[in-house]
Amino acid sequence: MRISVVGLALVAAVACGRVGYDPVIDGAAGDDDALTPDADPLAPLHQYHLRGDYRDDFGGPDLVPAGGSFVAGGYQFGPNQGLTVTGAMPDQVYTVDLVFAFDSYTTTSWQKILDFKGLTTDEGYYTYGDLSQFVVVAGSQFADGPPGLIGGTTYQMTITRDAAGTVVGYVDRTQVWQFTDTAGVATLLAPGAAASFFIDDTATGMGEAGAGTVRRIRIWDRALAAADLPP
Repeated sequence: MRISVVGLALVAAVACGRVGYDPVIDGAAGDDDALTPDADPLAPLHQYHLRGDYRDDFGGPDLVPAGGSFVAGGYQFGPNQGLTVTGAMPDQVYTVDLVFAFDSYTTTSWQKILDFKGLTTDEGYYTYGDLSQFVVVAGSQFADGPPGLIGGTTYQMTITRDAAGTVVGYVDRTQVWQFTDTAGVATLLAPGAAASFFIDDTATGMGEAGAGTVRRIRIWDRALAAADLPP
């Protein structure tokens, strides 16, 4: 990738709402500190609170670390020290919700959030500079959110894909971009395949990765509407 251009109609024309997301402050009382699974009306398939272990609150597959470590705020990772999970993410229809902070955002680099294709292709879910982005076609087609992300600030970033192939990105539960995934770039290689978080692909030499801290990952087997996204 060399330059980001808006190849699709944007669904948001203003900056991302309030500055940052903190589930301790913004969630229901005790939401992020409870030792039991969140009591969400639409319970996720998998929920990883990352409080010193990689286990799923609902007994599913563990996350596998790539070199990071636990700190008080969650799992802290350097570039390409993210997490991988196999057999947890649906391959076609899903919601993936992450609460995390990248340490910094620059105006010239991508930082991969979620890789769908076994770290073999450049397409995927990123930040680019200080905005949320999906790389639809490497080097030519991007779904961009508005700028305004701040390094070291925790955000709730969410991606959904429905049965019609509509892929939607959210920041703090506000929709910031959308595209129709006719090529299946936002699907896994196969049912039960691996999904990787905060690890870049080999297509760009694993050079588009950032450092940060992730506090929670949740996965649903449905594409949640904006009004149904829980804190």
